[in-house]
Amino acid sequence: MGPPLEWCEESRTFHVQGSIFMFGFALFAFVVVYRGFGWVSEWFPWVFAAVMAVLIYRKIREDRVIAGAQWIQQRDKWVSTYELTKIRSTTVGLKRAMSISDARGNKFVLVLRDAQQNPRLWDLVYNGIVHSVASGNCDISKAARRILKI
Repeated sequence: MGPPLEWCEESRTFHVQGSIFMFGFALFAFVVVYRGFGWVSEWFPWVFAAVMAVLIYRKIREDRVIAGAQWIQQRDKWVSTYELTKIRSTTVGLKRAMSISDARGNKFVLVLRDAQQNPRLWDLVYNGIVHSVASGNCDISKAARRILKI
């Protein structure tokens, strides 16, 4: 589909803060379970907290959004933005999102805040959405049309 042109991801500070928080939360859980600090001399709680911190760090790093001239991807999900067949408004947690599908059967949930953090990335995505809607082959809901101002 072509090379990646733009991407958006959280800063490294955010990744480190998330993993430090998880390390502390895991250790706090052992304080609650043991009803005190009797676990401090054991090795398992420290290893468990470190593994959880590393897992959270890796999970947060995967949340970047990448876009090319005709596609958008997050993790292992991607769609061709110029061949969209269905656009629906949805939410992910408290964030507004769009559920989009393309002609190849690929489905993708795009959190608008994530995509709009980088204006160039959002331009690539929005141009593809507008092209798909204008082609007449895209079924777009009224809510999505209102949110995207199409």
